Amino acid sequence: MTDGNNKYIKLSTPNRDIVYDENKEDVIIILITGQSNSGTGGYSQEYEYKYTTNYSGTTHPDWEITAEPVRPDEGTVFFGATVTELNSNNDVYFKTDTAKGASTMGGYSPAMGKALHDATGAKIVFVQASKGAVGMHEWTPEPEKYNCACGENGGGKLYSNAIANFTKTYQALEDDYNIIATAYVYNQGEHEEHAPYADKSTCTVHDDQTYYDALLSMHYGFLTECEIDCGGMYMPRSCYARYTSAPDIEQNSRRPSYARTAMYRAAQEVDNFFIFSNVAEKIYKNGELKPDPTNSIHYSMAAYNAIGAQNGDSMAKYFGFNDASEFTGIKVFNKVGVELCAFDANGKLISGSDVVEFSDDNSKLYIRIDPTGTMYTLNYSSAGTTTDFVDDFGIITSVDGQTSFKIVINTPVK
Repeated sequence: MTDGNNKYIKLSTPNRDIVYDENKEDVIIILITGQSNSGTGGYSQEYEYKYTTNYSGTTHPDWEITAEPVRPDEGTVFFGATVTELNSNNDVYFKTDTAKGASTMGGYSPAMGKALHDATGAKIVFVQASKGAVGMHEWTPEPEKYNCACGENGGGKLYSNAIANFTKTYQALEDDYNIIATAYVYNQGEHEEHAPYADKSTCTVHDDQTYYDALLSMHYGFLTECEIDCGGMYMPRSCYARYTSAPDIEQNSRRPSYARTAMYRAAQEVDNFFIFSNVAEKIYKNGELKPDPTNSIHYSMAAYNAIGAQNGDSMAKYFGFNDASEFTGIKVFNKVGVELCAFDANGKLISGSDVVEFSDDNSKLYIRIDPTGTMYTLNYSSAGTTTDFVDDFGIITSVDGQTSFKIVINTPVK
């Protein structure tokens, strides 16, 4: 990239100035944070489950591996705790070779790396910093200020270790490559959703506001200390079916939790924080996006592939390599995830009724907007006379005792 006169030009990012050298290859560095669903499970976990025995010693021949991991081209995507050089040891092309059996790399990073490389042409480098079964409190700059009934599975060092490993990677690569973009991806929230972790008496992070505060502490810390350009998350899986007798179906996948509420709110209110994927709102057993067969927290490889592809496509849009998708419409759900109505981009009703009623059992409505990452404000009217707004993160609550509302598409706000 030159300006016609100079060999180098300076590119501006939110936090960095880049001197671009047309003789160097482009690199994008992504910091991976959160708990186990940000790891490398997926195919390897399914493979191991299928071909080994369970605790009772019986085999499981009655199901198939949902998918193989997406395999990026050789020399395009790299992965490690730190990546100080790009070589075959950390090349995801070799890590996703299914001939490795249960050691085959899974997770969402392979599909995300391929999608982001295909959109940008850059080499993608993932710095893996996630750890299973950890709380939001361990991803803050000052974990000692937070309490959690789970103890400290990450030892209170996850945030500082992530910064150290990202910085080491960045410094090792910056002389030989154009680091044209940086970001972090976060997935976490199931940990806070079930007892005893949501107990106010023992946990600092115990509702949507305290989760939001801790999340922003992490976000601004990464942007400041690593000079990361942007960050965001893919929606964590709802644990609703695991802790109730409810079936594990698509509607219950969308069930809100306070972690999800805080994340949607952050995407609406915070600069450079985005929702990269909402695939977790479509996880169900009787379709392509099955959960992991061993439990109702982890995803299957088919789901990881979908999450990764959406992560990569969304991030490419935010970096400006792809044009943003057109607004395609909205869907309205009640508090347990049952779809009530849907509208196209012109506001035409395509299913359900445009008049939505509350009841004692349905005291909140949740708005999902397509495509992912495009935020809109929506008006609603009570009996055609009173106009108010959905709150900033997509939740409508009953106002002034009214129980019937007409949904109207309004102007995009982000």
